[in-house]
Amino acid sequence: MKIRFGQFELDEQRFLLQRDRVRLEVRPKVFDLLVHLVRNNQRVVLREELVMALWGTTAVGLGSLSGLVNELRQVLGESGRGASSIRTVHARGYQFVAEIEPRNLGEAAPPRDNLDTSSDQNRGGTITTRSGPFGAARGLIRASFARVSTVGARAVIVVGLPGSGRSSLLDHASADMAHTGFEVHRLPIVTRDEQHPNTLVDRLIDALVERFGAPDESSWRGLHNPAAELRFADYLQGLRDFRAQYEGNLWIEYMVLAGINDQENTAGRIAALAAELRPERVQINTPVRPATDPRVSGPSQPDLERLAGLFQPLAQVIGAFSSY
Repeated sequence: MKIRFGQFELDEQRFLLQRDRVRLEVRPKVFDLLVHLVRNNQRVVLREELVMALWGTTAVGLGSLSGLVNELRQVLGESGRGASSIRTVHARGYQFVAEIEPRNLGEAAPPRDNLDTSSDQNRGGTITTRSGPFGAARGLIRASFARVSTVGARAVIVVGLPGSGRSSLLDHASADMAHTGFEVHRLPIVTRDEQHPNTLVDRLIDALVERFGAPDESSWRGLHNPAAELRFADYLQGLRDFRAQYEGNLWIEYMVLAGINDQENTAGRIAALAAELRPERVQINTPVRPATDPRVSGPSQPDLERLAGLFQPLAQVIGAFSSY
């Protein structure tokens, strides 16, 4: 694609920038910056998007981007005192503002996005979004997903009330995510009452499973080896507070280890605490393969069934220890 602006002609396919038909020497990254700005001349391109487009996930400071913009201005023959083809938007980004010829050697100039104005119900004001393929919000979303994908994240939850502009943005962003390898799952449209985080949890999951195998501070530390600053009382109160808000299915898993938490007295205390959480299901489990610690083993099947009878509702034995 060839694009003309002022005395310049930009040829993307040939990686060529000419001024009055004379080829200019341009470093590859400077050329890429120019292409990105020209393609998106209809909007301010955020700094984060430019950094991601030019350097990917390599950590660079914003000073590197500023230096690249200054180098591009020098290539375009701009001294910094007169008008510039590149407008700086403080603390936001840059926009290519030079006039692009409508006729670019048989190809139309990049079209300007239509503006879609919709009411922002959450703020009580009005927001303006660009529905075109290179809207500022989409650029920021693409940059964000490129970053999180480097740490293996593959799942995304998008929360927000529907609106014409926002729904269109989500459509485009979903397409971008799918193109970059994310598996996209769209939740049904929610109401304002369903924006509460706990309500969202109810919609996303069938059941929460909490592994609960100790009745006091000492046995809890011996079993789980938590961080020094954590306390069993705080952990237990957190479970109680969560259950007071969470109305979905809560399952308790009691992992039984021989000689550690398989005594009937211990199991009875665990059962009493578990009952406070009103679980829909209690499961009793035990190691089914050798642990790294040779001292760890599990009770027999009859012992597990005996402990199961202490729980209400009656616990389900789902694992029994076996030796190799």
